[in-house]
Amino acid sequence: MGENKLFVILAGVATMVLLPLIIVIALILGAIGGLDDDGEACVSGPPANSTFGFPTAADKRGVKAGYNQQKHPAIDYDVPEGTEVMSIADGEVTKAGTDEIRIKHTGGFESRYKWLKESKVSDGDKVTRGKVIALSGSHDEDDPGADGQHLHFEIWLSDDSEVDAAAIDPADLMSEGGDSGGGCSCGGSGSDTLVGTDNVQKSFNYFVGKGYTPEQSAGIVGNMMWESGVEPMRLQNTPPGAKTPASQAAGSSLGWGIVQWTPAGKYINAARRDGADDAKIESLEHQLWFLNEQLEGRTSSPEGAAGRAMKAAQSLEDATRAFGGKYERFGGHENPNEPSWAKRIAYAQDVLGANGGAGGCGGAGNGDIVATALTLAWKKNVPNSVAKSAATQAYQDAMPKYNGSTGTDEWSDCGVFVATVVVMSGVDPDYPPRGTGVQLDYLQGRGSSKWETIRFTDTSQLKPGDILIMNRGGGIGHTYIYTGKIDWEDGGNYNGVSASLHDRIPEPTVAQVEPDYWIARSKTSPKA
Repeated sequence: MGENKLFVILAGVATMVLLPLIIVIALILGAIGGLDDDGEACVSGPPANSTFGFPTAADKRGVKAGYNQQKHPAIDYDVPEGTEVMSIADGEVTKAGTDEIRIKHTGGFESRYKWLKESKVSDGDKVTRGKVIALSGSHDEDDPGADGQHLHFEIWLSDDSEVDAAAIDPADLMSEGGDSGGGCSCGGSGSDTLVGTDNVQKSFNYFVGKGYTPEQSAGIVGNMMWESGVEPMRLQNTPPGAKTPASQAAGSSLGWGIVQWTPAGKYINAARRDGADDAKIESLEHQLWFLNEQLEGRTSSPEGAAGRAMKAAQSLEDATRAFGGKYERFGGHENPNEPSWAKRIAYAQDVLGANGGAGGCGGAGNGDIVATALTLAWKKNVPNSVAKSAATQAYQDAMPKYNGSTGTDEWSDCGVFVATVVVMSGVDPDYPPRGTGVQLDYLQGRGSSKWETIRFTDTSQLKPGDILIMNRGGGIGHTYIYTGKIDWEDGGNYNGVSASLHDRIPEPTVAQVEPDYWIARSKTSPKA
């Protein structure tokens, strides 16, 4: 490496006074490892869903005092005392009390909630996104913070030594994210129009639409998450959420963009020569297009060999290693045990799981009951069991997050499974979490604006996504989901998925229309 390049890196590091020494050293070593490569493994990106949820409900998001890096590294929400405070993501409570609650999340992030009336968690508790952890309180902060009743909320990037690294503007990382809403383009037409709830899902759908398999697409995006957190304006060695304009990055020797093009001008200058303005260059849409052009062997910096390697990859791990080794070429990529490989593969696994596994498009908020059900249930008959460990890993992860039911054999409860699918898909976030009697009452009454309940006499009248609930002589019984014809892993002639209380975790079943069953059909989901 030339002396000038090393000087640029060291000068940049010297300005990062908020970072603990251990992170500074790691960043210097990362930069030295591969300045001439296409991408750079500097700091890991955000958690798998790319964005965090909000600490307050949608109708309680008035801001009383905003973020200021030096004087007020927080958002103060204007909420009355006693408002429910929710965890923004899955994590572990590291500090609990009315003065402050701290929760560690994946990717080195920590959320902090201050000045509380009541804490509902304890040190060491594992929490899920959306869990109520406290009731908000009242406090008079120093200017420019808020006075009186409010919720003080912060996000920090921390390291394992518990030394604060940097406060991040929460507004840059929070959204409704992958928990609800949004659409999903599975396979697609090859259009460059992005579809999804966040940058991770949009990028995954983009490459699936370009003809890559779900595993190959997840391999690309898993690497992008490690490189940049899939943040188009991310400059190497800056924390998540920090945005560096193209005008400032163009002359840098560091990496920039979703794959950390190194130097940054490799992408920026090429895009400018093609007539793109900086706003377009900074967009996710254009960066994905440019990356795909490189993989197709076009642009002034073609990467056709990497594209061919990607399309030849059969497994998720092979795809992740093909993109990391052939395209990113980060320092140490030749070593299969280089530490970042495990992180890149783990991110890719998260991406694939969140978007429906090998079947694709079954992730949260996709509006597709069948795809979500097939993501969570086994696609073959398995030995009867009611144990959590017998369920798919996807269902073990999703049920607490989207349902949270506890009680008798909850992992085999048919109503719990159906509710988890319906809520996770985004079709109906208010679907009752358990109890087929409660669920039928909801479908026929309170939920009637979203559902119609009907009786059929023939299975041919069913549509994929229909929910069947037994009502035999006033006694409410089994409920399950009709999928229609599916290529099941064991070749079975099934047409539905269900769990069965005290009997078995979610797996294929045979749907039959009987006089004792009501059929519930969504009015709002085009995929139901």
